[in-house]
Formats: sequence, structure tokens, C-alpha cells
Amino acid sequence: MRYLVALMMAHLLATAHPLCPPDDPQCSPWSEETTYLSLGPPDCVARVTYKWRVCNGRLEIALDETGIEPLAGCGGWDRLVFYHHSYSGLLDYITQATLTYLLENGAYSNYGVQYPIPDCGQGTLRTASVYTAACGIWLSCTYKVSSHEGCEEGYQYPDPNYDPQTNTVKTWKWQSCGQTCCKREYEICTQPNPILPGTVYSLRLVGKYRLIPCTEQEQYAKPCEDGC
Repeated sequence: MRYLVALMMAHLLATAHPLCPPDDPQCSPWSEETTYLSLGPPDCVARVTYKWRVCNGRLEIALDETGIEPLAGCGGWDRLVFYHHSYSGLLDYITQATLTYLLENGAYSNYGVQYPIPDCGQGTLRTASVYTAACGIWLSCTYKVSSHEGCEEGYQYPDPNYDPQTNTVKTWKWQSCGQTCCKREYEICTQPNPILPGTVYSLRLVGKYRLIPCTEQEQYAKPCEDGC
């Protein structure tokens, strides 16, 4: 039997109905906990604060960057923000580490939820992370001109904005399109440690997708892009 564990690393909005994760009347109230993780390689010690709840028999956790306090050896991770995409190597690392920590310790078995992690040769356990992401959209504006402006000698055609057939010029602008809620699904199993006695966890990303429409989608005729 496969279990679905939802790991939430969401920027929960300060509203009565949080954007992410979506409301679910079958879920227990959120509880907050703090733990210390000593990870490696690479070596990293961090104080991690997260929220958890049991939802339809599965464990769900909310974790974002504000809940991570690096204490030692957690530097050097990549950070990328490009239009509607945002990636933090440290957040991804801590997210997966928190997931495996909770599964390994079985801290929530007293709620009737147990997540045995199988050996990789015997199958995998399906897990997931849920998080907020930004949305955006490219908008264009097209207008007619009486004639094409003269270009200096040596300018290489074609002009990317001017259409000589219709005497029009088109410009583009990147526009925020609100936020959405995303899910990343992983498969996790254990395998022998190639260096030391014991086992290690193997996580593999198997899919990611958007759970709800972008919050400002109704303002635009074409689909918004999401950073899931």
C-alpha cells in the first residue's frame, strides 16, 4: 500500500483562508514544532521550525525559508530568482532532510499514521511537498505607425518590433499574475550506504504541478505562467 505524505514548504498568506495549502475540512488543526537537523554531506546544522497536521490519514508539513536558521556549515547554496521562478538550494535541501527525518522517526504514529520507507529493491514510498509560487504573464501592445523610422547605416534587419507589412510596432511587458499553490511529488526508499555501515535515503522527483489557478488569472484572457 502506498502512502501519500504532503510536505508543505508554503508561504502561508495572512488571510482567513490560506492560499497554500488549500483548505481541507478533513484536516486537523496546524501544530508547530522545532527541531535541530545535523546533515551531511555537505555538513549542515540548522534549527528548523515547521507546522504539521494530519489530513485524511496523511502527514502534511508547512515549511518555508523563514523557518530555517542555519547554525553551521550551511553556506554556498545556489539562489535563483528569474521572473516567476524562484529557487533556493538550501530550502530544497532542508525540505528533503526534514521529510526523511520525520519519516525515519515515526513521530506521528500515535495519530494512526505510519510511513515505513521500503528498501529500494522492494519499491518506493510516494511523498510530496506543497508550496506557494509566483505567477506572471507576458503582455503585448501593438500600435500602427505612419512609416518605419530610418535606421542608421550598418543596422542589421529585421527589426524585431516592426512589421513592414502592416506598419505596426509591438512591445512586450512582463506582468505579475499573483500566486498559486504547487505540489512536488517524490519517491523515497532506502539503500545501502556505500561508505559507512547502514542505509541512506534516495529521493527522486517524479512530478510537479499547479493545484489552483493563479490568483489574478481572471484579469487576463490568456493563461498565466506559474513557477511550479
